Amino acid sequence: MAVAYVLELGRRLREVREKLGLTQQEVADAADLAPAVLSRLENSYYQSPGLRTIWRVAVGLGVSVADLLPTDGVVPSRLIERRILALLRSADEQELKLMLGLVAAVLAHGGLQCENDE
Repeated sequence: MAVAYVLELGRRLREVREKLGLTQQEVADAADLAPAVLSRLENSYYQSPGLRTIWRVAVGLGVSVADLLPTDGVVPSRLIERRILALLRSADEQELKLMLGLVAAVLAHGGLQCENDE
């Protein structure tokens, strides 16, 4: 299931970028990332892309993180919970504040639907 999520994330990144008429180089420059990182994200090279990287891409595209995240329920909620807990445990104070802002943005956007939500 996580593989499907990463594939969908890459597809959405490319779709948003192309709809905005931007090249990978332009987005990478705006996000302060190497173009190869954006290419790898779009081609689902990373198994677990970092939250900070996704946030930087969103900033580079001028969209919210929630606009990039897959919402079709390809990740089971238990996997999501484990991943969130792992991130929380390893985060420093600044990263926790960033996560809080991202969670608030996702919830303001209507939240994400998981396959177990009905």
